[in-house]
Amino acid sequence: MNAEPLGFLRAKTDGINLGRVFIDKRFKGTMEATSKDEMLSAIATVEGLGRLM
Repeated sequence: MNAEPLGFLRAKTDGINLGRVFIDKRFKGTMEATSKDEMLSAIATVEGLGRLM
């Protein structure tokens, strides 16, 4: 598995940063496969703002 951070993006709303990570996986065994994924995270820097998703 290889995880490569793609950096932070600035959201349109102040106080919220969006982070992205690209994940490249290879599976081996009786069946071989590859998977390419992108994970998005939101980080709020505004006090009192918080959500669990």
